[in-house]
Amino acid sequence: MFATEEFKINELGIQILKNSQVYKSIDFVDLQTVEFKYGPQTKYPIRTLLFGLILITISNSIFYYFGPFHFEFPTNHPKAQIAGLMIYAFLMLMGLSALYLVVIRARILVLKLNNGKIEVLQLKKLNKENRIHDLIEFLQGRVIANRIKINL
Repeated sequence: MFATEEFKINELGIQILKNSQVYKSIDFVDLQTVEFKYGPQTKYPIRTLLFGLILITISNSIFYYFGPFHFEFPTNHPKAQIAGLMIYAFLMLMGLSALYLVVIRARILVLKLNNGKIEVLQLKKLNKENRIHDLIEFLQGRVIANRIKINL
């Protein structure tokens, strides 16, 4: 009924997909809470934040050695200096894009299970199709009413 690349939701429950195959199936009775909210666009925001900061630090150290304000270059060859600046620009853009994934918020679905585990599902495709309210109505008929939280 509701399907993305990451999950499928139908009358049987919620199926989490990996490589278009059902990885995990969750029954509606196993849900402690279902929360619709805004969250980071990545599944692991702390790891992505650290990765972005490391890339920015590495790019700044490369800029220090190959930048135009450094007067004693490690090599006098201008192509090496240009290559260093290109590596600096590439790493800086990668680091900034990782920070962008953490800072910019998207609509997500947080499933807290009875066994204490938490599943986070991205709602990008359903948001583009304007089907999030249909999903909320579908889940309200299947999940206990006080277990659904909507923070959109």
